[in-house]
Amino acid sequence: MLGRVVTIAALLSPLAMTAVAQAPRELVDTAVRRASDSAWNVLRYRLNATSQRTPAELAADVALYRRRVGEPLSPALPIFPTDSLRALPVARAHVWLDSVSRIRVAQWRQEPIAGLQLERLAELAVVAREDSFARQQLAARLATPGLSPADRAQALFVGAQAFADRLHPERLPIAEQYVVQLHALGAVALPWELIVRLSLAEDVYYSIGNRDQALAHAWAAVALLPALPHADRRILLDDPGEFVLMMADLLSSTAAGRAQFAKLDTLLFAATLPNDGGWRAKLRTGFAQASLLGKAAPRVLATLWMNTAGATTAPLVRLDDGIVRIVSIVGLVNADLLMGLQRLQTRFAPQVQVIGLATVNGYWGYRFITPAQEAQLQIQAFHELKLTFPIGFWVQDKQLQEDGGVRPPINPTAQDYHMFDPGAFAQLFVIDGHGRVRRAFYGVDRGNEEDIAQLLARFVHEGTRNE
Repeated sequence: MLGRVVTIAALLSPLAMTAVAQAPRELVDTAVRRASDSAWNVLRYRLNATSQRTPAELAADVALYRRRVGEPLSPALPIFPTDSLRALPVARAHVWLDSVSRIRVAQWRQEPIAGLQLERLAELAVVAREDSFARQQLAARLATPGLSPADRAQALFVGAQAFADRLHPERLPIAEQYVVQLHALGAVALPWELIVRLSLAEDVYYSIGNRDQALAHAWAAVALLPALPHADRRILLDDPGEFVLMMADLLSSTAAGRAQFAKLDTLLFAATLPNDGGWRAKLRTGFAQASLLGKAAPRVLATLWMNTAGATTAPLVRLDDGIVRIVSIVGLVNADLLMGLQRLQTRFAPQVQVIGLATVNGYWGYRFITPAQEAQLQIQAFHELKLTFPIGFWVQDKQLQEDGGVRPPINPTAQDYHMFDPGAFAQLFVIDGHGRVRRAFYGVDRGNEEDIAQLLARFVHEGTRNE
């Protein structure tokens, strides 16, 4: 997952590769490779830098490269060179891994790679898909005489995280072996274990549809909380929304599961203190959003609509008319979300309908303006992006708030979906053809777009089958 926020200003820039938007996939792949090679001077690094760089520096280089390689691409591209974006870091890691092997023989004979450098070398090898070599480096690190329990925990964490790869499920047994060893270390390894179990539950097993393993790691993570120092509990409690929604989805299909979910509520709140106002607010919001799953979707209201026949305060449509819907907060700050929603709309129409809700704040840039003026400016920008799905605005006069500020009131729909409560998490709700909320996500981007698409296809098929 690229995990980046792209502004509308960048999206509309002439440098955003708009010409590539209509290009076939092989041309997009070529553009990525050329931009990548030019921006990072791979050949120069090969010739001049390898002999002066440690495994840690090389691993950091590849990690940064993985994050930056897709930046020349516009979010508006209808196709995306996912294979190239994954293959380029692999090739780069191979270059560095080969250089390290040569250096080990020629230069470091008297000063072999040791200590923390072994962990970084293992990470580099995993990216290069040299799994056996990676495990050898971790084994060497763990065999270090006098290695402290804390350092051992860190090495095992590195191994578990590196092999916890949803794109390569064949690696997961290796990750699980490191998790077992991590757990055996006890208290010193608890923070590391919590991080990797949450990653395995949410990012790996839940994503690939292995519900049993996702639940196993999720419950194991919750069980660690009482033994963790209070400050370390933030690993889960600083941002519990997606975790809560995942558990609701995994447990909501049976009475026994729903009882377990009620137990989760108790366990997570028990891990907080009375003065943990932020954590508790986030948990309340997460559980409020989770309570919507399986129930009739709240109404969708706006005082002004774009891409519809007219403005109305009544619900835009019936939500139980057989059409699958996505209700999402949208804004000009996140082009990835807007373009992702548009691609889903284009791909699945007319069986799927995206409905956007735009936030009106009462200002534009540095200027204070009326909510009605702001809505019109947003509509103009949305039209320039060629968005075809309905977007609603709750245009009301600014009101004095409890904090002394003056701003427009919140859209009642956003309140009904708990999207603007303190610590709101999921800004995207999927509603089936019967008008029931089935899933919630924190936005859509290139990382989870295909997962959402598969879910939409399943709900569309359910409706077709039941006709």
